[in-house]
This record gives sequence, C-alpha cells and structure tokens, in this order.
Amino acid sequence: MLLAAIDLNAHSYMKINKDSLMNTLKDLPEKAKIEQLYKLAEEHAQGNKCKDYIELYLKESQKIKDSNHIGKAYFLLAQYYYLVSPDSMRYFIKKAEPFLISNNNKEELFRMKAWNIFSLNLEGKNSQIIPEVNALKKLSVKMNYPEGSEMADQALANFYFGNNLETEGTKICLDVLHRMEKRKAPLLKRINVIRLILSKSDDYTLKEEMLTKIAQYIKEMNDKKINRLDNVISIESLNFYYHKCAAEQAAYKKNATLMLYHIQQTDKWGSKRYGTSDALTINDLWLSYYRLTKNYAKALSIVNEMLALTETTGRTADHISLLKKKSNILYNQGHMKEAMDLYINYNHLNDSISAVQYFSDLAKLRTQHDVDQLEIQNKQLELKESKTHVQLIALSAGIILLILVSISLFIFSVSRHRLSQQMKTARDKAEEADRLKSAFLANMNHEIRTPLNAIVGFSQIIVEEDDVESRRQYLNIIQHNNELLQQLIADVLDLSKIESNTMAFNYKEIDLYALMKDLYKTMALKSTDRVKLELQPCAPYHFVTDRNRLTQIITNLLNNSFKHTEKGVISFGYEVKESDVYFFIKDTGEGIPEDKLDSIFNRFVQLNEMNRGVGLGLTICKGLVKQMGGTIGVTSKLGFGSNFYFNLPKVKPENITPKS
Repeated sequence: MLLAAIDLNAHSYMKINKDSLMNTLKDLPEKAKIEQLYKLAEEHAQGNKCKDYIELYLKESQKIKDSNHIGKAYFLLAQYYYLVSPDSMRYFIKKAEPFLISNNNKEELFRMKAWNIFSLNLEGKNSQIIPEVNALKKLSVKMNYPEGSEMADQALANFYFGNNLETEGTKICLDVLHRMEKRKAPLLKRINVIRLILSKSDDYTLKEEMLTKIAQYIKEMNDKKINRLDNVISIESLNFYYHKCAAEQAAYKKNATLMLYHIQQTDKWGSKRYGTSDALTINDLWLSYYRLTKNYAKALSIVNEMLALTETTGRTADHISLLKKKSNILYNQGHMKEAMDLYINYNHLNDSISAVQYFSDLAKLRTQHDVDQLEIQNKQLELKESKTHVQLIALSAGIILLILVSISLFIFSVSRHRLSQQMKTARDKAEEADRLKSAFLANMNHEIRTPLNAIVGFSQIIVEEDDVESRRQYLNIIQHNNELLQQLIADVLDLSKIESNTMAFNYKEIDLYALMKDLYKTMALKSTDRVKLELQPCAPYHFVTDRNRLTQIITNLLNNSFKHTEKGVISFGYEVKESDVYFFIKDTGEGIPEDKLDSIFNRFVQLNEMNRGVGLGLTICKGLVKQMGGTIGVTSKLGFGSNFYFNLPKVKPENITPKS
C-alpha cells in the first residue's frame, strides 16, 4: 500500500518532493526504509524517468554508511546516464566499482562495464572496444564469474554487427546462447541474446530457429506461471514480440495464411500489453499482408491511416518510407500519375534526409582536405628553409676562399644566427598552422558529431526498446537532432556563399504586408502563455526584393527573440521611408550585455552556452542584409529586451547576383 501511494511512473526530468517522500517513509524501520527507496530508485532508473529517487536513495545510504546500498545507488546512477550521457555514466561506474567489488556484487559490476563497451560502440570509438572486451574477460576469470565473459562477448557481437561483420557477430551470439543454455541461465539473459540476433541478422533460417526458442520460453513461463521477467519483459510483451517477428517471417516466405494468424495474435497481445495496440507496428503488418494478398484498396486505407499518424507524431523517417509504399500501391492499382507524383515527393523528402549523411561525409572530406593543405604548407616551409641553409653554406664557402679565416668565421656565425631565426619563424608558422588545424577539427567534430551521434545512437537502441513512451522520447530526440544538424549544414553553406559572394538572389515584386501576415501565422505557433507575438500595424506596400532571403532574415531574428525571451511580448513590423524600408523586431527578453553589442553579429557568438545552435543566425542575417544593399543593427539594455532593425533599399542594388 505504501508503494501504491507513491508515484512510480514519474516522467523524465520531473522533480519530486523529497521531504514529502521521506515523511511518508519515516515510520518504517531503517532497513525497510532503505529497501523501499531502492525499489523506487530501481524503477526510475529504467528509461531515465527521474534521478531524484536515486539521489535520495544514495543520500540515505551514505547517511547510514551502508556500503552495499551505496554501491547499488552509484550503479543505478550509471544506468540512468547510460543513454543520456556516456561521460556521466563512466564517472559513476568508477564511483560504484570499489563498493560493488567489496560487497561481491558481480552482476551489477559486469553489467556496468558492458554498458561502457556498448557506449563506446555508439560513440564510434572502435579502437577502445577490443581492449575493454579483453579486460572484462580477464576480470571475469579473476573473479570466477563466467557470466561476465558472456556480457563481454555480447558487447563484442554488437560491435561486429555495427561494423558489417554479421557472420562474426552471429557466431559469438550463438556461442553465448549455447553456454547460457548449458548452465541454465535465467530466461531473461537468453532472451536478450536472441533479440540481438533477431534485430541484427539477415539470416531468415537462423531467425526461424530463434523464434522457435522464444516459443519454448513462452511455454516455460506459462507452465511455471511466470508473468514477468523484469520491468520491461512480461509474458504479454514477449508474446507480442514473438508474433510480430513470426508475422515478418511469414511475409518473407509469402505465406499469407500464416501471416494473418500471427498478425491477429500480435494485435491481441498488443492490446493486453498497452491497453491499445501499437498502431504503427500492427498497421505495418496489416499493410504487408494486404500487399501480399494484393488487396490494394485495403492497403491504401491502412497506409493513409499510418501517414496521418506519423505526421501528427513527428515520425519523419516512417512518414517518408510510407510515401514510397503508398506510391507502389497506387502503381499496382493502375493510378500511374498519382503514383508518379507521390514518388517524386518521396524522392524530394528522402533526399533531404540523405543530405544529412552526405554533408557529414562532405565535412569529413573537407576536414581532411584542410589537414592535407596544412601539411603541404609545412613541407614547403621545411623545403624553403633547406634551400636557404644550402645557399648560406655556399656563400660561407665562397667567402672563406676570398677573405681571411677570421672574417669567414664571423660571417659564418652571423649566417648561422640568421638561419636560426628563420627556422624559429618557420616553426612558429607551423605551430600556428597546427593550432588552426586542431581548432578546425575540434569545431567541426563537435558541431556535426554531437547531433549525429544522438541520431545514430538512438536509432540503434530504439529497435531494442519495447516501452512505447521511451520509443516516443527516442524518436523526438532523433527528430530534434536531425533538425539541428540540417540547420547547422544549411547555415554553414549559406555563410560560405555569403563570404564567397556567390549567394544568388531572385528579385520580384511582393506584397510586403501579406508576407508579414504569413510570417506571423507561422511564428505564432511558438507563442506560449508567457510569450506573446504581435505584428504591428503596417501600411500596405508592394516591394521589389528577394522574398525567400527577406523571410530568412526576419525568421532568424524572430527565432533569436524567442530563444532569449521567457515572458513578455515579441513584436515586429516595418515602416516605409523615403528611400528604403525599415524593419524591426523588438522583444522584452533578457537583453544583451553592453560588452557584447559590438560582437553579437560575429560568428559563433552565444549569449548563453546552454542555448542550442552554433551562433551563425545573426551572422547570416548581417551578410544577407549587406549583400542586399542594406544595413543592420541592434539596441539593447540588459534585462529589458532588445530591438533588432535593418533597412533595405527600395531600388535593387546593381551588384546583386541573379538567381540562375
């Protein structure tokens, strides 16, 4: 009854009232109190729900100096940070290790170390993985804990799978599974190995064998009346997973009857598991079934439902994939034009996603190119200094033949001194080149790999995640980092075009007030109860300009205001003057410190290091306004808001680059 009174489903990042919780537990004996806190902490470490419970559990364990519970608390903090922050996870692994060893908590110790190897794989630190695996195996022998070697092998198999070594990864998994079955390891451990094989392997014969084993495990759980293996895997979730995979196997074999049976079972167990079936999973199976049976009308109905669901939930990758499936269905129905139009739309959206990987590869190539250029410059400096050295020696030799030995020695000494100075200059230049290279690599590595690691990492773990809320959170993280990466690439490309004076403009007459109203409708979606957006009254005016670039400037400035305004009003508009149009964006936000007013339009300037983005938005605005023949500026007072303004001439500048 006590646990029922406490919120066991706290949402991620929420805070708890620790005083209230401790007041609830105060009448319990010390041992029972710690055990209750341990249960709460363990529950909320799963899925990164709330670390407040874990921190409270650690605090109380330290208060009574219970080393066993202190070690477990550090272990739970490492588990909490496993998918959130690998560096934080490794910090708590080091904190937990001595306590877990002293209390012989081998399971927790080896699980933590295996998490570290999985994280290294997600971070792409391949060179560190094999040494860590070997170290974990040696430790398992030293501590006489064979399960530790199995954990190390699973982490190694995951590494092989991630590097397209499927045969090696499969072989290791099967060997681990054989050892587990031989020692009759718990079902949970065996199931985790099988799920790794099912998610990574393309061998359908092997998948059939693994599904047979899962069916046996389900029967064993039923016979022993086991309803749950841990906080994630229950008899319902295992049945759901089994029938989902079996339906996919039947689809591969083109066995429509068997596929129908397994889809119905998946739907049944999904309803028991979640209250309502997992719509995307079930509908995707139904879609495959109707396409297999050539019932294209039903398939079209299903795919339309899924498109609506993915659009409202922000599942961009799923949405794009469904567009291609719908195009194929329309083609099979004979609707050639609709199919072609939809396929063109699919290609356009898919290309925008592919551009992330493309520009990532391009950034790597560009980085390598710059590194090579710096190395060439260093070699040229070395060659130049070598030539100078030879010339000075020859000159000294000539002087020795013409003048006295004493004068020759003097000149030679001077020459050596000069050579030393030149070598010092060359060394300074080389060190400066090396510093620039390091800064360039560090900046691009951080700005591109940070969101890319999140995208790749969470894309890999989402397959293994059965909890709907966790999967939704992972998808939101992937979508957010995808947008951040695309914005970073777009900003860098725009800035490159501006600085190389290759930005193209398309000047046409536009209805300026209509454009401002469109911008208001779009940006008003960012308004909250605390921040209101207002469009100031503006006189109707038809203006010859580049609509897209003007929209980009105003949008960047509005986004900047929303980023730095927690409450109040953001207003924008324009005034038509004699020779130009004056635009303004005012906010009641945090304002800009006086010492940063002169540098606010420079590259990578951030008022707050906690803000997302790389600080290129205002730089791009300044570059666009300048190329369009205008001027931009800002007035601000710290704590009272800012006013960004810019002027654009009514007449198109003569040196503007036309859009091809």
